[in-house]
Amino acid sequence: MLDQSMIKLEKAVPCIMHCENRTGKRMLYMLFIQGINRCISNQECDEMAYAITNSMNCEVLGSAADPSQWKLPMEDGELGEIKFHNWRMHKIIDKFGVFINLCIR
Repeated sequence: MLDQSMIKLEKAVPCIMHCENRTGKRMLYMLFIQGINRCISNQECDEMAYAITNSMNCEVLGSAADPSQWKLPMEDGELGEIKFHNWRMHKIIDKFGVFINLCIR
C-alpha cells in the first residue's frame, strides 16, 4: 500500500522552519484582517495601518533610535501578501501581543 502512494509522506511534510514561518505569517495576516474589518471609516483604517507599521518598525524589528523600514502592504483598503524571513517571524511572534492590542480594540 505504501509503495503505491504518489509521494512519500516524508516529502509532503514541510520542514519545521517553513511550517513555523507559514503559520506565523497566516496568524499575522488573519489578525490584520480582523483589525481592518473592525474599522468604521477609511481614516480609522489608515490610522491602524500607520500604528501597525510604526510598531513593527520601532518596537519589533527595530527601535525608536534605529527603526526598520517595513511597510504594511495595504492598498485601497486591501491587505496584500505579508512576507518575512524566519528570523524576523521569530521576533514578531515573540511580540505578537503588540499587534493584538492594535487590531482588536
